[in-house]
Amino acid sequence: MLEDRLKQAGADYTAGLPLKSKVVVDRNVYTGQNPGSSAALARRIIDDLSGKE
Repeated sequence: MLEDRLKQAGADYTAGLPLKSKVVVDRNVYTGQNPGSSAALARRIIDDLSGKE
């Protein structure tokens, strides 16, 4: 599984609840857990680029 390979490579892998939105940001890498995370991910990118907290 991809999760196992990432962990073996030293990645800090986190997962949310199945079918729920989850966004993770690590410096300049933004990722969402699934397609249901797209709105939250877009909002986070927009807020970060505009300087909002």
